[in-house]
Amino acid sequence: MSSISTLTTTQIAGLSTSAIAGFVTANAAALSSQQMAVFSSAQLDALGTANTAVLQTASLTAITSAAMKGLTSAEASALTTAEVAALGSAQLGGLRTAALDGLGANITAIGTAALAGLGTAQLAGLTTAEVSALTTAQAASLSSVQIKGLTSGEMAALSTGSIAALGTSALAALSSSQVAGLGANVSALATAHLSALTTAAIKGLTSAQAAALTTAQLTLLTASQLGALSSSQVSVLGNSISALATANFSGLSTAALAGLTTAEVTALTTSELTQLTSAQAAALTTTAVAALSSSQVGALNSEAIGALSGTKVTAIGTAMLGLQSAQFTYLSTGAIAGLTTATVAALTTQDLTALTISQLQAFTTQDITALSSVEIQALTSAQIPALTTLQIQHLTTVQMGYFTATQIPQFTATELNAMSASQRNLL
Repeated sequence: MSSISTLTTTQIAGLSTSAIAGFVTANAAALSSQQMAVFSSAQLDALGTANTAVLQTASLTAITSAAMKGLTSAEASALTTAEVAALGSAQLGGLRTAALDGLGANITAIGTAALAGLGTAQLAGLTTAEVSALTTAQAASLSSVQIKGLTSGEMAALSTGSIAALGTSALAALSSSQVAGLGANVSALATAHLSALTTAAIKGLTSAQAAALTTAQLTLLTASQLGALSSSQVSVLGNSISALATANFSGLSTAALAGLTTAEVTALTTSELTQLTSAQAAALTTTAVAALSSSQVGALNSEAIGALSGTKVTAIGTAMLGLQSAQFTYLSTGAIAGLTTATVAALTTQDLTALTISQLQAFTTQDITALSSVEIQALTSAQIPALTTLQIQHLTTVQMGYFTATQIPQFTATELNAMSASQRNLL
């Protein structure tokens, strides 16, 4: 047995680094926990790799956090898996970055409780290989403070299993650059935890990452998170845009709505469209609204319908017929003027009679000419006297013949005087 074990702690503490460096492995293996507890960082540094590797587990765990600062990269790499597993949080907190890097693949042996001892600077110094080797249990144990220490490069090195294991508090602490560092592996984030990402982190998603989000993840994005998405991020969602939660759809910014592709507009669900605000509806491009189907148009609420411009109504075309009669009354006079002649010609009598006087007067002369016999005969006693002089003058002689004996007395003197002789002769 080595005589080293007989030395008192005072004697051990007084040994020079040269004396420590002269230890043989038998000496090191004989060191007790009481003796190791008085080691200084300089003495531990001098112990060497061969001697460090044979330390008793109890002796190793007795080293103070201050002394652990003396552990070299080579000595750390010499530690066995069992020795690494025995290290406590305070001891790990005392390790220099170089020593941590020396652990290599043995980093997986660190217990989750002990891992809590690592600071942000230490975590920032881990090699990508070590980060990649972290177990799911270790990743799950990272605190909101610790996660901030991982660089974007280290985030890229995390395995999909580790990414999925990250807790909500850790995710909430991620910066935009860290989220960007995840790359396409952002799709590995646990769907239940995705809502923990801050709006700043959401803004950090690259277009490629936004495109990689699963429908399950998109469904759980909150209104504020959706509001943080840029037009470039939203424009790559494709058909998956239909997965956005209906209740949160109004959270999308006007810039994001303006960036929708025609394919995405086509994919929008009627439930999503019921949530469209006036600002969002106004932000949709003419090209985008042209892709709306009649059922989608019919899903629009009064606020969104009222925000449609004449140009957009023209682009929507006959899909406007998806509106119910009551919904037509929400259109502005400018929007009414944008109705195509094909749309006007196909209006039901209920649609036509639901229109207000100002809306009817907004009909263009081409729209008036497009009215069918059924539509002409559906005009009410309030609508006929309200026709403008220009509208009267553009009624064809054929259309004049459609007015019924009940309707003719409803023309005003101004309207009759505006008619041509051929028009009046057909009354």
